[in-house]
Amino acid sequence: MSSFFILGLALAAIVIILIVTLGGSKKKKEKKELLKTLNELVQKENSVITKKEYCNKAFIAISKESNKLFFVKKAGAADSQIVVDLKEIKRSKVSVVSKTFERKSDSQKIIEKIMLQLEANKSNTPPIELCIYDSEIDGLILADELQMAEEWDTVINEQIRDNMLKA
Repeated sequence: MSSFFILGLALAAIVIILIVTLGGSKKKKEKKELLKTLNELVQKENSVITKKEYCNKAFIAISKESNKLFFVKKAGAADSQIVVDLKEIKRSKVSVVSKTFERKSDSQKIIEKIMLQLEANKSNTPPIELCIYDSEIDGLILADELQMAEEWDTVINEQIRDNMLKA
């Protein structure tokens, strides 16, 4: 009986290793494909990436030389490929959409969306929204999306400020 138990454990370990390995290689493949898409977008704009970051099936990148922001996200039918000329942007801000659920003893706040909103210089132009996290697409568990959005908000606003100083 103990040999069956050991054999069962060995088979379970092999199955777990295969699942982890195959799942990890799928994520690496998705990231590689997304990076390829980002690089193609950057080349079309004749730009060079100064800084980039990957989080939750999305790349965000900036070219300080060409003053452009790049955003690519794989979200099923709602894939995004956005290039923003930062000369046309007044400011950036992080927008968090959440719901509060009341319970008997307390309440709980659930984040539904995290977006970077880029406000255009022209008042009649709607803001550009870069969806960093959407619970309906990305699942209910947050990773580093909020920190990423806040960091990029700072990067974008610094670039906008530098542009104003040069003008």
